[in-house]
Amino acid sequence: LGRLRDKPMLVLWGGRDFCFNRLFYDEWCQRFPKARTHYFEDGGHYVLEDIFPGAMERIAPFLKSCYG
Repeated sequence: LGRLRDKPMLVLWGGRDFCFNRLFYDEWCQRFPKARTHYFEDGGHYVLEDIFPGAMERIAPFLKSCYG
């Protein structure tokens, strides 16, 4: 994971994930302080399926900033 530290990164996390709780999200935020992150309280493990519109509001600008 250390090799990813300086790469563009977007972390979208679901607060209702049945597998990875808030502690995991906090750990990712700590390990990747330059990452753009968002914690969706109502999202689950499958963030894109659970909250697609909210996720796309963050994915599209992120990709544009990386690739123009």
